[in-house]
Amino acid sequence: MVLKKAVDNLRGRPHHERRAVARGSALVVVGILFLGWVIWFFNNITANGIQIEPIQIPKLSAFNTESIIEARKQVQDSLSEMKNRLPTPADTDPQD
Repeated sequence: MVLKKAVDNLRGRPHHERRAVARGSALVVVGILFLGWVIWFFNNITANGIQIEPIQIPKLSAFNTESIIEARKQVQDSLSEMKNRLPTPADTDPQD
């Protein structure tokens, strides 16, 4: 009864207001479904005794091989050369 009255009230409103109500309702439904899924998912994990292990991230020392150190030095040298070739604001003529 109340739902039918609300729908009839919406039918008399402009199109953009009906669309806003529809979007809001859709977001609420999706939010409820997502929240339900999250609760179900984590309850299912704990009920089955599944343990989530942390991801093993390699140490920084693994990336310090000779070839990587050489490549890093080459990139830094080329960037410093490029920086030296750029004109400074004092070198440019504001009249140009």
